[in-house]
Amino acid sequence: GGGDNSWLRSDGISSVGPYTVVSSSRIKDNGMPLLTRIAVSYSRPAMIQSSDKFIANGEWDGPPIVLKKYKLLLFTVPKVGCTVVKQFVRRVLGFPDWRKDNGFLPHAPESNGIVYLSHFTRQEAQEMMTSPLWTRVMFIRDPKERFLSAYLDKVVNNYSKYIAKKDCCKRAKGRVKNMLKSGPTCDANMSFQDFLPFSKACPDPHWDAQIDRLDNKFWPYINFVVHLETAHRDMEKLIHRVDKYVCRPRKLCVGNDSLWNRYGANGWGKSGNEAVFQTKMMVKHATNAGGDAVERFYDRRATKLVEAHFANDYDFELFRFRKTNYRGITNRLLKLVGL
Repeated sequence: GGGDNSWLRSDGISSVGPYTVVSSSRIKDNGMPLLTRIAVSYSRPAMIQSSDKFIANGEWDGPPIVLKKYKLLLFTVPKVGCTVVKQFVRRVLGFPDWRKDNGFLPHAPESNGIVYLSHFTRQEAQEMMTSPLWTRVMFIRDPKERFLSAYLDKVVNNYSKYIAKKDCCKRAKGRVKNMLKSGPTCDANMSFQDFLPFSKACPDPHWDAQIDRLDNKFWPYINFVVHLETAHRDMEKLIHRVDKYVCRPRKLCVGNDSLWNRYGANGWGKSGNEAVFQTKMMVKHATNAGGDAVERFYDRRATKLVEAHFANDYDFELFRFRKTNYRGITNRLLKLVGL
């Protein structure tokens, strides 16, 4: 790291290695499946530019995290266990306060000590984004759970202080400060039903579609996906893969001194005897949005509206999300939501 990253302020393009498609998709874009269109448009390799949306500087989850030693790129996504991911990275990097979670650590790039893609030259970044020798990891979560998590965290638990700061919530000054000058309502008592139209009018990384995390041309280069719902298993599989193909061949790991044994297998949880992502209690920003909470907030109408809103996420084969099957829904849940 520490190279010339002036390319971030220009639109220069670099050459890259062979292009390969690792997934297909049913998403329609101009009448053609998205990744098929990408493969046609980029029969030449995808090329990185300063205008690529995932490069955006200043965002806590903008450019991917780089663990150069292990040839890993980690694309964190808000409301998808990103706190634990960054704690893991800081632990690997040797920070004694890697457990800290105080609102800025481990998130703020200016103080967390984590290395990002934007720290490298364009040529280095190009290699990391396209080389088959690198593992590019995307962290994802079922859209309904993630959307509910955003509502519980940013509206309910936050008393709407977060959403009230957004530009789309322009309030009049003076005696009528609670009246909206323009834009959607930003009421502190916003219901879950009102949150969907609000979220459409007020884009935000915490509730935007996950497929928007990355520019279309680079999705074929994502070669590992971690689902929050199975993060313990997926993360272990990922780290063992790095141990096998990077750590041991480069003699970075000797004997039992593997990346998994040192940083993933233990040291997590309140007692320090759990593995990374072993329990959902470790995933603070999951905001208890799974299981019973989903049943409590999602009736048939809310489910259909949210699934339609995140249709691109659900239809993206790389994500493997499943929509609700009401034919298999339990009588208890039907009674709970009044259907």
